[in-house]
Amino acid sequence: MNDDAPAAPEVRVGLTREFPVRYRERMAEPLAPGYSPPDFGRFAYASREELERMIAWIQQGLGWYHSIDLPLGLATPGARGWDARAKIFDVAGQVRGKTVLDLGAMEGGDSFFAEEMGAVVTAYDVDCPLEYDLGRNEAWDHFFGLYEEARRAGPEAEWLFRNCKNVGFQFCKGARRSKVHRISGSIYDLDPTVHGTFDIVYCFGLLYHLRHPLLALDRIAAVAREKVFLNNQIIGTGRDPSGLHFFNEKWRGAYSNWFVPTPAAFLDMLGSSGFSKVEVVGLSDTAISVICYK
Repeated sequence: MNDDAPAAPEVRVGLTREFPVRYRERMAEPLAPGYSPPDFGRFAYASREELERMIAWIQQGLGWYHSIDLPLGLATPGARGWDARAKIFDVAGQVRGKTVLDLGAMEGGDSFFAEEMGAVVTAYDVDCPLEYDLGRNEAWDHFFGLYEEARRAGPEAEWLFRNCKNVGFQFCKGARRSKVHRISGSIYDLDPTVHGTFDIVYCFGLLYHLRHPLLALDRIAAVAREKVFLNNQIIGTGRDPSGLHFFNEKWRGAYSNWFVPTPAAFLDMLGSSGFSKVEVVGLSDTAISVICYK
């Protein structure tokens, strides 16, 4: 158990617990006028100096999660590369000529790599942290507080916050002259009649951020034709019985972490969503990587 996990109370007859309830009357207002967003398409023909300035601007305003190769020998300074994941899932050997849906795409590191390997790729993510799957608790207060800080800082900071999950993607897409298509939306809204179906679906580092992981798995299975590449955080070992741990406020220091299963529970969850076979391709004390077959 991580030190950041809140201590669970002893449950006994007569126990009562009180929870502070946050209501969401304070929703985000329309974007303040006075800011003109960058034209990301122009970075297809940008100089090295222009690309470096934009990388630094995003780093200062948002930070980078993915390390993404760009023209002229540049790369974004994120810590998360795609090499290790690509090796675990044999991405290069499986996505060529396929359609790929990348859920929770962030800045598009996995999306652009799949495109390099010959896939036709759709990236899918929300635009703003206020669209995260938050409860009526401290998590909502945390992210709304960040939004209020951005509003006080001015129109540019507010625009960056409201579009923080899309800015880096659009810049990298422009600079790489990529054809990856991006859809803004919640995973719960995935619908084969609306979005179509895809040969391969990516779901990397997403499920434990969701308060309804089984519903999300049902939605994922509905749009996957062949297989799903999926990794998730776990708690316990492969010998533990099925179990699902819920963290009401935060786990491992993140306000948007919710359910964390044991390995056995995770495999059972996948089976309940209609996958015919699940292959474990990576396993550590804290994470599991699987390929789910329809």
